[in-house]
Amino acid sequence: PPLKSMDALPNNLPVQTTPLIGREKELKSIKELFTKKDCRLVSLVGPGGMGKTRLSLQVAADLLDENRDGTWFIDLSAVTQPQGVALETAKVLSLLQEPEVDPVELVAKALEDRKILIILDNFEQVTEAYTVVVTWLRRSPGARFIITSREPLNIRGEHAFHVPPLSLPKPGTGAILSQFEATRLFIDRACAGKPDFQVNND
Repeated sequence: PPLKSMDALPNNLPVQTTPLIGREKELKSIKELFTKKDCRLVSLVGPGGMGKTRLSLQVAADLLDENRDGTWFIDLSAVTQPQGVALETAKVLSLLQEPEVDPVELVAKALEDRKILIILDNFEQVTEAYTVVVTWLRRSPGARFIITSREPLNIRGEHAFHVPPLSLPKPGTGAILSQFEATRLFIDRACAGKPDFQVNND
C-alpha cells in the first residue's frame, strides 16, 4: 500500500500500477547498505530488463522518511551528454538555471545542506558523467544516490549491487510454481491480461 509519508514528504516517485513481486532479499540487502555511515552511493547493476528501476523505486519508497529534503527520481533515458545529467537533475529539483552558471555547480550548491536521496536511472547512457556524481558526493555530505546502470561507475565510495535474475524452478523437480519469483511474476501478468488464466505444474 502507498506509504503515508508519500504525501507528507517532497518526492516525485511515480506511482506503481503493479506490485513488486519477489526481491525481498535484495530490498533488505540494499537498505542495509544504506545503514552504513560510509555508504552514500549504491549502484544497481545488471543487464536491461532485470528490474533495476523498479527495485530502486521500492528502496526509495521504503527510505522516504529518512530524507527530510526529498526523494527524487531522475530519468536519464533521453540524456546523451554528461552535462545533461546535471541539467535534468536541476530541472527535477526546480533549480533556477542561469546561462553563466555551470549546472553541475548549481546542483552541487543546492545539495550542500540537504538530506536527500536521488535516483539516477539509466546511467549507462552517460557513463562518462561519473565525474558529476563524484563532485556531488564530495560537496554534499547529506545527499545519497541510487544509480541504475548496466555497468558500475568504479569510483571511490561506490557500493555496486549486482541485481540477480528472478528465481526459477528447475524442470522436473515438482516444485510449487508460486514459490518462485519469475513464475509468480508471469502468473500475475498473465492474469492481468486474461482473468480466467490458470496454471499448473504441467
